[in-house]
Parts: sequence; C-alpha cells; structure tokens
Amino acid sequence: MEKGKPVPGPGTAGRQKLFKNEGKDQEEMKKKRNEVTVEIRKNKREETLQKRRNVPNTEDTTDEEEARENLSNCSLETIVKSKVNRSKDTT
Repeated sequence: MEKGKPVPGPGTAGRQKLFKNEGKDQEEMKKKRNEVTVEIRKNKREETLQKRRNVPNTEDTTDEEEARENLSNCSLETIVKSKVNRSKDTT
C-alpha cells in the first residue's frame, strides 16, 4: 500500500475526484485548461483596453486656459478690452 493514497473500497470513485487530477479524464482536464486560458486572455485584453481608454487628467492649467475660461462668462466688450490689452503688452 502506497503512502498517502486512500485504500480502495466502496465510494472511492467519488473521493478520487477530490484530489487534484486523480479520477479526471484527459479530455476533461484539457477542456478546463482551455477555459482558464481563454478567461485569462479575455481579462488581459480588457485590462489593456481600459489602459488605452483612460485619458490622463491634467490638473495643471496655464494662465491662458484660465483666461479663456474667465472670458467665456464675460461680455463682448470685456473680451475686446482684454485682447487689446494683450496686444499692447506684446508690442
């Protein structure tokens, strides 16, 4: 009698399935491996797609961006005055 193996008797067929590969046929194990492999590939593909879809949020804004946002709420006269002031500053 081998060490660690159950003694054959009634009901051992059901108990053999509790062991890792004991009592499983080759086709069942191959099918299970293929299912696991496909699931792993799908998860990996989904992870890479999620990484591609994520657009980094840039919290840093420049003064020009802030000025544009401020001008969007202003009147036309205020926008023209600010543009004239900028053009005078650059010349």
